[in-house]
Amino acid sequence: MVRGSKEGSNGALHLMRSLIRPAQTTIYKVLMAEGRFNIFLFLMESAGLTELLKQEGSYTVFAPTDEAFAGLTEQDITLLAS
Repeated sequence: MVRGSKEGSNGALHLMRSLIRPAQTTIYKVLMAEGRFNIFLFLMESAGLTELLKQEGSYTVFAPTDEAFAGLTEQDITLLAS
């Protein structure tokens, strides 16, 4: 992204230097291969939503990295998984 994105009353305009091309695989495989989304994938599996990530098609997923969960305790993670 280019600096200088603009906010409007109903969204935001983000200026891009190049096209973002669709992945040639599922988002599940991308997240698994990346290796930084283990907690997110664990929570998706706990919620029974893993198959959603394996579906073909175009959609957006906001997937926090393991680092984003760093402030949570094991108890917090367990609570989220239940």
